[in-house]
Amino acid sequence: MATYIKRKTGWVVRVRRKGQKPVAKTFKKKLDAERWAASIETQIHTGSYVSTQAAERTTLADMLDRYQRDITAKKSASSVKTEEYRIAMFKDALGYLTMVAVTPMVIVDHVDERLTAVASDTVKRELTLLADVFTTAQALWGINLNVNPVHAATPILRKTRRIGANNERDRRLEPWEQEALASVEHDRPTVIAELIEFDLHTTMRRGELAAMQRPNINWKDATLTIPASKTDWKTGQQGRVIPLSPRAMEILRDLPVRVKTLADGSTVVDNSVWGYEDAHSITQAFARTIQIWNRGENEKKKQEPGYKPRLIDDLRFHDLRHEAISRLFEDGWSIQEVAVFSGHKDWKSLKKYTHIKPKRIARELARRVAAVA
Repeated sequence: MATYIKRKTGWVVRVRRKGQKPVAKTFKKKLDAERWAASIETQIHTGSYVSTQAAERTTLADMLDRYQRDITAKKSASSVKTEEYRIAMFKDALGYLTMVAVTPMVIVDHVDERLTAVASDTVKRELTLLADVFTTAQALWGINLNVNPVHAATPILRKTRRIGANNERDRRLEPWEQEALASVEHDRPTVIAELIEFDLHTTMRRGELAAMQRPNINWKDATLTIPASKTDWKTGQQGRVIPLSPRAMEILRDLPVRVKTLADGSTVVDNSVWGYEDAHSITQAFARTIQIWNRGENEKKKQEPGYKPRLIDDLRFHDLRHEAISRLFEDGWSIQEVAVFSGHKDWKSLKKYTHIKPKRIARELARRVAAVA
């Protein structure tokens, strides 16, 4: 039942129904108040009513802050850094809006703005986070909406070609590229070449490599304990143990033991294996290695007429993980065995990292046919 009260600010309508919390809203015109009340009563009667009062007085910035504090903070260090950046971006762009004011059209307009600065794939990853903010706010914090605006906007964004379907990277490392990266000479001592080869034997993530400690290496069993992994918060497990190939063990044995100088001038053994502070430092070292190689190739082109430079293009450090996993499958290891390396818990996740080369399958087919003949 709806009641109406005339005030200076307009018409206050309050809808009451047994078993439901009273709902109230103010309108300038009584006709608008009556229409709203009729709509609410119908929704309550059909069981489709969702109270958006909390969403009407809560800003997106408030929810982003809470999400960062309660959800993001529990993820891995590398994920935290990325999400904090995206949260700050959303707060700056849309944080002043209430949750209910973030409509699908607002999302579409925001995407148009972002696409002038970043790539489509980046926008999709940002929207994944924002969608989870709305889902979490409704599931855990009582911020109800009739629809998640990101989910509602996504079909529009795809139909209008603003963003495409999820494009999984399938970049493989060519043999000559691995040789090129290993041959690069740096101005200062670095172990990036050894780290690249080690990663191709272990499938490890950047953050896991940066956090590697010597006490976690089991020299007798040829295994490495990874104390914390990116997906621990999903799986409920704490880290994992991976096998090390003879070549991976050889790389570790040949690495110099690191030392660090204390404030009093004395030195102690630094248990860090690689000496990189974080995942970003590894990314920078990898990018610098590619840059040095490409610069050298371009110099050869200038000095030698007709020389065709072999440039390393569109290669990211994370592609090495894809490469390592694909190589394991090509070498005949089972899904369960590869998962021991990679840390994946199901084939759906693991197959995203698996890119078998058709030409390799063709060679294998030819070998098998020749063996039978």
